[in-house]
Formats: sequence, C-alpha cells, structure tokens
Amino acid sequence: MTSSQIGRLWDSSAVDFAIADAAGRSGGLISLWNPSIFNVNLRIIKQNFIIVGGKITRLDGEFFIVNVYAPNNECKRKHLWLELLEVRESFDGFFVFLGDFNEVRTQEDRLNSVFNPNNALVFKNFIRSAGLSEYNMGGAKFTYIKLDGSKQSKLDKILVCDGFMDKWPNARLTAVLREKLDHRPVIPQVNFDDFGPIPFRFFNTWLQDSELAEVVKLQLSSRQKLHTHGLSLAECLKRLKERIKEWRRKKKEAENKLIVESRTLIDDLEIKAESGPLNEEDKKKRFEAIDFIVD
Repeated sequence: MTSSQIGRLWDSSAVDFAIADAAGRSGGLISLWNPSIFNVNLRIIKQNFIIVGGKITRLDGEFFIVNVYAPNNECKRKHLWLELLEVRESFDGFFVFLGDFNEVRTQEDRLNSVFNPNNALVFKNFIRSAGLSEYNMGGAKFTYIKLDGSKQSKLDKILVCDGFMDKWPNARLTAVLREKLDHRPVIPQVNFDDFGPIPFRFFNTWLQDSELAEVVKLQLSSRQKLHTHGLSLAECLKRLKERIKEWRRKKKEAENKLIVESRTLIDDLEIKAESGPLNEEDKKKRFEAIDFIVD
C-alpha cells in the first residue's frame, strides 16, 4: 500500500502502521495507530496475524494488539490457534485479539450456513486456554452476510484477556452499518467522555449552495440596523455564525432523511434475513439502498 492509501484510512493526526501483504486473493492485514498515544516497541508480522505491543499513554502495563485474519482452511486455522496461544504465553500484559476469525463458537452464531461442532470446540478451547473473554455485541447479531443476504455468521470478534476485562468491565462492543461491505465493522469503546459542544466548522463545499448565499445576504442586510444599536462587527459575525449553524442543521436534516430511511431499510432487511432468505424484491431494495448510501 502507498502512503496516500494509508492516509485515506486515517485522520490528520500522526500515524504508524504494520502491514502483512496478501498472498494472491488470500489474507492481507494492516494495523494502524497514533505513535504519540501508542508507543510500539514490538512488531510481529505473519501471514494471518499482526502483533503490535507497547505502552499506551496514561495507562500502566504493556498492551498487545493482535490483528487476526484466519484462513478458510480448517487445518490451517487449527495451526493458527496454536501459534496465537504460543504468542499469548510469551508476553505479559494486556492482550486484545481482534479481526475475522473465520470461525464461530456456537450454532447460534450461524444462520443458514454449516456449523461444524468439532471446529467450534477447537476454537473455544483456544479461547479458554488463552484466558480470553468476549464482550456482548450490540448493533447486530451477526457480522458477516453473504452478498444476497442468504447466509450470516458472527465471524468478527474482539477477544480480551481477563486483566483487560477486569479493568474495563463495562466496555461496549458495537457492530455498525456495513454499507457495501460484507462484514460489519466492530467498534469497542471503553471510555464515555463528554468533550462538550462540537466546535463550529465551515466547509468550502457549502459555498456552492445558493441557499447559504441568501442566509449571508439576509444577515448582512441587517448590519446597518445592528450598528445603530451599538453592536460591534464581532457581534454581527457571531450572529452570522448562529444563522449559518441553524441553516446547516436544517439542511443536514433534509440531506440525511433519505440516508436514514435507507439505513433503516437495510437493517430491517438484514434482521428479516436472520429469520429466512430474502425474496428477490427485498434483495433488490437492499442493493439499491446500499448504492444510495455509498453514492
């Protein structure tokens, strides 16, 4: 991957990364972090996992983040569990295993797809031997869905060591909207800080909207009146900002209405798919809603 491609996956803050290149169409992993927050001193890169370990700002102890992409082949998966168990036993600290494990723990984690109890047992034995736990996941029951919605599975997980679970017992785990992906992104959250009001931001693309020009003209037309009441230019600009924020709020509500409806439709159809296969009309509606959101 190029630096520009990596940059599109991150915000404007500093970023460091580790990459395991794909082998043909198989595998391919990338782990990214902010080096001013996560001071990484260990990197282990293999075909099916990446381990980065180090210190996290303002937290005691070593943290090891294990990014996993398990193979489809069950024999290779069993070998992977042994490798990961060996890693778990080689270091002391907080461990987080996350990614696509390509395996489930129970039959309830699959819908309309084959459940192999022997593979599930091996997977559960790995989790138990490694001393890992899993938070309850909100947002959806399954993380993977076949393109036509006929099969679903909970393949994506975030497993944490007992020490992590003890430190953050009330952490949240949420599967969010997948849009065009066949896997739902899964987001953990351990802190619930309120940073106060969102600061005022202005985007240049707004200047292309004729409605904004009318809002500004209307506010500036009252400038003479404002000065007759002894109000400063700063006060005038403050009121202009308030008018722009109000305009943007209403504009955003209108822009998001169809997107919200499309997302609701997608979620409703995927919940429906948990009870049985979608008909052709439902599949068409789902594809159209996904295209609308992405476009």
